[in-house]
Amino acid sequence: MRRNELGLTQSEVAEKLYVTRQTISNWENNKSYPNIDCLIELSNLYEMTLDRLLKEDNTMVEKLSKDIREGQKYKKLFLILLIIVLCIGGYFTILQLRLNNFYSGVKEWNQNGQTYNLIEDNIQYHVVKIDNYNLFTIPEELELMSSYISENEKFNMYYSGDDSNIKIYWTTGALNGLELSFDKEFIFDNVNQRNKFSYEIQELINKNLDKDKKELTILYKQTKNKWEEIN
Repeated sequence: MRRNELGLTQSEVAEKLYVTRQTISNWENNKSYPNIDCLIELSNLYEMTLDRLLKEDNTMVEKLSKDIREGQKYKKLFLILLIIVLCIGGYFTILQLRLNNFYSGVKEWNQNGQTYNLIEDNIQYHVVKIDNYNLFTIPEELELMSSYISENEKFNMYYSGDDSNIKIYWTTGALNGLELSFDKEFIFDNVNQRNKFSYEIQELINKNLDKDKKELTILYKQTKNKWEEIN
């Protein structure tokens, strides 16, 4: 044994390698094996090349080879897990950044729960905050809801930038609970919508549109301007 040839005790070797004497004993009795760093230290201490040191113990060579293969396997697994974690982290970071940017136009409004609110020129505006978006379903623009501030509030308007699809939801009167889509002229001429209602209801809708057209037109213009500000 090379240690004996050099006149070194197990304790002396252990002290130089910063391990216990029992560890040296285990190495020499093939109960455990040194790692690469300790092998290099041993080769320097015993004044032997690493190749020669390994050739003296085939079992150690096999063990080191196995450890290296397993180390490479775990390294690959670690890299895969790291990539997954980075991808997930990156996804949610980008999602949060996009959501923050999405609502940036209304961040100065009053927020009550999930709704951003603004009162201006006798009109109240609302934007509902939605938290369950994923990165691929975030809309291009916010939808803006508006209505006149009045004890006899008649309708809510929903505008998303499309002048041919302005939604009106009546909150009082004979049309209470009814929602219809119009263009900016507010004429009830959509065939698909008309077919849903009896002649009497169609006449009632047209009557209310004639009566409320001025208010609807003003609300539309104000709502469109505000929508353009926040998008």
